[in-house]
Amino acid sequence: MPHTSFAYVQDACGPIDGPAVEFYFTLQQGQFAMISINENLPSSTPQDYSIRSGSDAMLASRCLSPGQCDAATSGTLHLSMFSPGKGATGEYELHFQNGRVERDNFDATWYVVKQLMCG
Repeated sequence: MPHTSFAYVQDACGPIDGPAVEFYFTLQQGQFAMISINENLPSSTPQDYSIRSGSDAMLASRCLSPGQCDAATSGTLHLSMFSPGKGATGEYELHFQNGRVERDNFDATWYVVKQLMCG
């Protein structure tokens, strides 16, 4: 499986304002997918995450054009390597309501967010 053309990971704030980690993946020009880990943040690898109905532990979406984003109905994220401040490697698979599946492996660069304050 080829790598995404560009991927990055960053610290973020989750849906209830706690710490989170977000991954961004380009799909095609102007299109991207995003995965947010909001609970059980990575501390060692390998580690696996899944979208579970009724849970905000992992959320994902894809944006096919500006302002047009769809939430994933199910999906997984496997982290082979995770190093805060450096990057992450692994693979993901996201399923959407229209039947489309986005999957790839990645080598994400760490993006430093300045002045992030959650809570």
